[in-house]
Amino acid sequence: MALESTFDFIVVGAGTAGCVIASRLAKTSSTPRVLLLEAGEGNNGLSHMVPGQRGTFWCSDAADMLNYRYKSVPEVELGGREIQIDRGRGLGGSTAINILGWDYSSREEMDEWARQVGDETWSWAETREVFKQVETLHDDTPAEFHKYIYSKPGSRGTGGPVHVSLPSTWAPGLELLLSAAKEYGIPMLRDVSSGDLGLGVLSMTSYNGLRVTADSSYLSDIPPNLIIKTESPVARILFDGKKAIGVELTSGTQYFATRETIISAGAIDSPKILLLSGIGPQDELASHSIPVTSVLPGVGNNFKDKCMVYLKAHLQPGTVPSISMSDVARWQQQWEEDRTGPMGVEPCRIATGYFKLDNLETFTEFQQLDEQAKQLLMRPRTPAYEIAPGIFADPTTGGSFFGTPVILMHPQSTGKISLRSSNPAAAPVIQLNYLQNPYDRRVLVESTKKVVDFIYNSKIPAVEPIVGLTGKTDEDILVQQSPKMNFDHPPYLQVY
Repeated sequence: MALESTFDFIVVGAGTAGCVIASRLAKTSSTPRVLLLEAGEGNNGLSHMVPGQRGTFWCSDAADMLNYRYKSVPEVELGGREIQIDRGRGLGGSTAINILGWDYSSREEMDEWARQVGDETWSWAETREVFKQVETLHDDTPAEFHKYIYSKPGSRGTGGPVHVSLPSTWAPGLELLLSAAKEYGIPMLRDVSSGDLGLGVLSMTSYNGLRVTADSSYLSDIPPNLIIKTESPVARILFDGKKAIGVELTSGTQYFATRETIISAGAIDSPKILLLSGIGPQDELASHSIPVTSVLPGVGNNFKDKCMVYLKAHLQPGTVPSISMSDVARWQQQWEEDRTGPMGVEPCRIATGYFKLDNLETFTEFQQLDEQAKQLLMRPRTPAYEIAPGIFADPTTGGSFFGTPVILMHPQSTGKISLRSSNPAAAPVIQLNYLQNPYDRRVLVESTKKVVDFIYNSKIPAVEPIVGLTGKTDEDILVQQSPKMNFDHPPYLQVY
């Protein structure tokens, strides 16, 4: 093994986890040689760094090289629809294409995680301290909005590598939305880092007019013992018996690790690499004539993903100031010149909320779940659904609309990641099985009905009907909203 191809540690995947792991390892006192391998490019351009495009970039042509855009197999419960699965590619991974939300779990979720793995370092109390070490919060919230947003002194980080910002400017419709929600009776949450449920305003991973990514946070100051190689997709893990000793790229190049080989390629590509390396269910490996390294039936199985519908309602004229596409172009030019304006410091227009459902325990579908799932779902701070409502101006019409996803939390349906072939270049087979478990169908329907009631019976000046929803029955929701089982919105949604 040549010295230039041998390292102490190899980290596969420079996404959120990989950037952190590689950076932290390289900066330890023993200064080990660390190799970070990334299948995508270096993402050196600025097209993905515009905060004001946080809700549109991932679905734009400009994101082609930064987004795998995997497709699921046809989903039975969605009428055979294939779901696009957006996943970041290149340094920073999905932090280069996400919508910048810097969110926290509920207390019960983290405490349950700690209980399941038998490690209190994953508990709410312990992870909160880690969050404080990771983040640097910038809070320039205008005084008039402190009634909606508040961080308890000492509860947020001030010296971490990830710069996050609370909104310094608020879009005209946000206070209308929050006021309507409060009057309607939705529980409000001033401090989203509290671990409680309710509706509040998130901090965002943007600062100084730029998106903050795992790359910009952890790889901006690279020590000489950390080597980063992009455009280096891994074909398989190399073994000496049962011990991983390195990796082989699709090009045939091999790298070796004297201590550990760490696979951090995400929830989809990590199992793909393991399967290609002969680790997984025996029948799956045999079907592709892959020699068995270790029979592990769980690899690729028990995949869970949250699904959602998107509700949109047009608003009465004059609800918020109108904008035009020429305004959007002008804001983009301003950002390109000096990183300022609505594209650099995007006016906040979205709230985020997590909620339980009343009488969940009475649902027949709930009663059919296993006891462990029921215990978690019944805890006071375990949410059943999430919303991210906002009021938006539409530059294509001059009007405005209310929009929100309704997101199923804690889905009970399980999917599967498997191989299409033994060719490492082939995309994996992704079977999501959305809504296969009756519990998921019931909770998504009941959650959607609650949000529909808020739209029609709060002070949101909505014009009926909700776009694409001509009825309000359970069947209407399932049949008419299933085609929109992920974010199905026009590319101007997050502009103003």
